Amino acid sequence: MLDKKPFLRIWSLEDWEEIKALKHPAAVRDFSADPSGKLLLTIGNDKTLRAWDLAKGREAFTKSFRDQPERVLWGPDGRRYALQLTAGICQIQTLEESKEKVQIESKDRIMDIKFFRFFNLLFKVLTLNGISTKENLVLRVKI
Repeated sequence: MLDKKPFLRIWSLEDWEEIKALKHPAAVRDFSADPSGKLLLTIGNDKTLRAWDLAKGREAFTKSFRDQPERVLWGPDGRRYALQLTAGICQIQTLEESKEKVQIESKDRIMDIKFFRFFNLLFKVLTLNGISTKENLVLRVKI
């Protein structure tokens, strides 16, 4: 009998052998590894954010949401991450507290998020004013 649950599969870049297969309760929508490579954040189709301890090969914690999160991205310092909750809402959170530190809201759809220089965030926002145009919104966020 086949197992219907998805797996996170981790391979060695040296010889391409599978190192770990972590069972994930739902299909994975997005993921981001911290800069050290020891932790992984995943967003599942079950409206959850999961943190994985890759050194121990197990789930560290799960956080559930009312709406389906869309995107997750670790910051360059490994202490905070961006979590896009809806088309126009993004939160900056810390793993230690696993709670919102800053919430950014846009009336337009957030298309992409990038961290650069520890406290700056770049958002690509799609606006629909008759025709599609892209705008960049740079925010300085001090957490």
